[in-house]
Amino acid sequence: MDAEIVTACTSKKADHAPMTCREEILIAAGQLKDRRLDGTFSVNEVLDLMRANGTRYLPATIKGYVVTKMCRNAPQSSATHYQDLERVAPNTYRLI
Repeated sequence: MDAEIVTACTSKKADHAPMTCREEILIAAGQLKDRRLDGTFSVNEVLDLMRANGTRYLPATIKGYVVTKMCRNAPQSSATHYQDLERVAPNTYRLI
């Protein structure tokens, strides 16, 4: 794994604030998309990579972001909804 990317996942932003869960997921998804020709990944792959990179976020928080908050074709159940990911099959996502 690229040491620069691992450092980015575990470091703080330039303003010294911790990275948000969404930011960490986007970094992990960016790494995972290159592992398959179709660019897809599972929630568990994101979770495993974020854990390996030392995330401070709970698994339920990470899963909630991937499945709901960041997925453009998920039902909007909260005020905050991003268009970062697309679910292409059960438990299978890709970056948009």
